[in-house]
Amino acid sequence: MKCPYEVPQYSKKRGIVRKCDMCANRLVVGEAPACVQACPHEAIKITVVDTSAIKKNFRLLSPTPVTGNSFLPSSPAPQITLPTTRYKSTKPLPATLLAADHARVSPSHSHLPLVFMLVLTQLAVGVSIAAIFSDAAKLLTMVAAGVSAGALGIASLHLGKPFKAWRAFLGWRKSWFSREVIVFGGYVPLAMTAAASFWFAPLAPFQKPLLLATAATGLLGVVCSAMIYVDTQREFWRASQCFGKFFGTTLLLGAATTLAITNSASWPVIATLLGATVVKLGFENRIFHQLVDEDTLMLTSLNKTARLMTGELGLVARFRVACGLAGGVALPLFLLVNHAAAGLAAGALALCVVGELLERYLFFTAVAPAKMPGGFAA
Repeated sequence: MKCPYEVPQYSKKRGIVRKCDMCANRLVVGEAPACVQACPHEAIKITVVDTSAIKKNFRLLSPTPVTGNSFLPSSPAPQITLPTTRYKSTKPLPATLLAADHARVSPSHSHLPLVFMLVLTQLAVGVSIAAIFSDAAKLLTMVAAGVSAGALGIASLHLGKPFKAWRAFLGWRKSWFSREVIVFGGYVPLAMTAAASFWFAPLAPFQKPLLLATAATGLLGVVCSAMIYVDTQREFWRASQCFGKFFGTTLLLGAATTLAITNSASWPVIATLLGATVVKLGFENRIFHQLVDEDTLMLTSLNKTARLMTGELGLVARFRVACGLAGGVALPLFLLVNHAAAGLAAGALALCVVGELLERYLFFTAVAPAKMPGGFAA
């Protein structure tokens, strides 16, 4: 996801991500990479580069839709990865040149295991926070422990080789994914221990510290989850979007779950659910301010996202809003009016969960990543 040049590719057959290593085995013995050697027009060349010069050339650049960039017109900004590839021509390309497929939009991969993992871990964290303040802490801690354990199990379905998932922590120094694995790997046992403190007398004295530690660890896990996507530098996944959506889901589903478990018209809980739903829906739908016609000269990634969410993904986007309003606004308000209405709280939770799953589905499918120029067929 971080590479805007689509160089690393996932191999379903091997269950791993692969990328070109410039035929390292050939370079070792002084031979050129196979593609360089095989090109009949000698259009490709490999050479040793000065990385300090690359950083100097690209770090300080601020490309705009008007000026383009000095790497290659209509390509991702070179500050993202500091590419060492150079495109040379006797006829330099205009800085404002557009790719043939610049106006084309298509949904990205949905990553369904990640959709469920993110929503369920954030639900669990929200419930862990609610357990600190609620009289139903015993049930809430059990829900947090069970849901978070299930979420990590679902997340393993995203891996090509799930039995090697234990190695995920090895990149903790630089990888937000590794940090997420470590933090949530610690959160689940903490959540289980917090739940056990209501059943086993020896743990009872540590109950409050366990609840606080579980909530704090869960919040740190949500931060790590958000940073995985912020780090890709995709505009739809910028920090304000990721943190707003992820913590919004945490607050919203934490309140909805508490309401369903207590099954009472608690005004503070309902107010929290109403506020989180209205603010989050308003925040999400700001994307439609970016909607422009496809014939606009220069389409940004956010323009493309808005077009997707009114076109090919429009039905999903509308259903997401309907679920959010029904589960997070209509049913809670009706519960305030009619306290005895059975099943309203459970129904509100179900609709809220469905709405958040649809929001996270759109989070992945509606993003328009920076990519290299493609032809009409692309």
